[in-house]
Amino acid sequence: MSWLEAITSSIKYMEEHLTDDITAEQVAVEVNISSLYFQKGFSIRFW
Repeated sequence: MSWLEAITSSIKYMEEHLTDDITAEQVAVEVNISSLYFQKGFSIRFW
């Protein structure tokens, strides 16, 4: 799974579980990437 696919899948997972109490670690496990890699993916700035 590419980085973009992982981020896209994680966004979809979070949207499907908006009312659940989930953590970044749980989302990372769901899309099969490390939690550090997951969190860094959302901290990248595209300017």
